[in-house]
Amino acid sequence: MRTPEEKQQHERRIRQKENHINRQMSIRRAFAYDKDAVTIGDKQPHRYHKLSGTTCGDSRCVMCGNPRKFYGEETIQERKHKQQKFYRDIDDNINFR
Repeated sequence: MRTPEEKQQHERRIRQKENHINRQMSIRRAFAYDKDAVTIGDKQPHRYHKLSGTTCGDSRCVMCGNPRKFYGEETIQERKHKQQKFYRDIDDNINFR
C-alpha cells in the first residue's frame, strides 16, 4: 500500500504529464501546424509527451532538421580538432626558425 504522500506525488506527476500534453496540443491547434497531425494528435495525444507542439516532425524541414545538413556547420569536435591543428602548426613554425 502506498502512503498518502506517495499517492499525492504520483497524482502530481500524472497531472503534470497531462497538462504538458494538453498545452502542446493547444499550441498545435492555435497555430494550425499540419492539419492532419492535429486530427492524429486528437486520437493519439500521448505523441506530444516528448514532442514539442511547434515542430513539424519532418527531418527534411530546414527548421526541424540537422543544421549540419542544411548549413554545413561543423560539430564542436570538428572545430576543436581544427583549432588544435592550427596551434600545432603555429608551434611547429616557431620551433623551426
